[in-house]
Amino acid sequence: MRHGFLATGNTARTIGLLIATLAALTACSREIGTENESSETSLVGSLHAGEPRPASTPRPGAAAVPAAEDAAPGAAPGAAPGDASPSAAGELSSVLYSEHDAEVATRVAGVVASVAVELDDRVRAGQLLATLRDEQEQAALEAARATLDLARLEHERASRLREQQLVTQAELDQATYRVRAAGAALREAEVRLEYTRIRAPFGGAVTRRFVQVGQSVEALEPIVRVTALRPLRTRIRVPEVAAHALAQGQTLRLRGLTGERVEGRIGRIAPAVDPVSGTVELLVEVPEAGSLRPGSAVAVELPAAPSRRP
Repeated sequence: MRHGFLATGNTARTIGLLIATLAALTACSREIGTENESSETSLVGSLHAGEPRPASTPRPGAAAVPAAEDAAPGAAPGAAPGDASPSAAGELSSVLYSEHDAEVATRVAGVVASVAVELDDRVRAGQLLATLRDEQEQAALEAARATLDLARLEHERASRLREQQLVTQAELDQATYRVRAAGAALREAEVRLEYTRIRAPFGGAVTRRFVQVGQSVEALEPIVRVTALRPLRTRIRVPEVAAHALAQGQTLRLRGLTGERVEGRIGRIAPAVDPVSGTVELLVEVPEAGSLRPGSAVAVELPAAPSRRP
């Protein structure tokens, strides 16, 4: 019996030692896992805090790409700052226009009585384009004429009476002024009547009609548009460097959308450079535009610009 009790006690002690050992190992494993988790948390926190990440190693054979801010704006690949290669002849897009191009408007309000022209009609300077109803203007004109006739009769009577010393000089002067005032009123009535006649300010073609007969219009409302088809012009802006190769009177070639080529002449060159765009404005005159019209899109061919030397 005693030996059995001793065996049982030894077995219990052995089992206890095993349990203690397992507990110690479990505690160590937990401490190691906690340390690893803490390290990972610290690394993530550092990355979120804005600390730089390690630079990645470029792949073998990959070329280095410079940062965008390191490249000079507009510089050609491989060009050194301030270096400019000679410019080849280029083209600038523009639009032809006519210096004589206007929307002809009425000066007074009224009702359109007639329109004497249609789209694409050719007109002369001063030609009648349209009329407004003029009953009031005609009545005012008749009244002004009658007033002037009466003033003239009174002036003649005052002149005879003055010769007979029957009226004073002041009374004769008043009669003279009344004639002048009536004459001015008559001219004003004639002008008002003429305002109901809309005429072409210059020769050209009718490129648009805005009104119909019977339509009410306000003062300064357009009636028709008249455009002189020749000569034509265009304006272009060239870089300052290219402007040095151009001169007033120089001939340039223009190409239309259909491929038609015409010649233009530099009529004006702006004396100053636009500080915003760095360009110079040119006025190109095109006396013979062929089949090109006002508003036609063209490409203006420029000669080669001189190269810039450092």
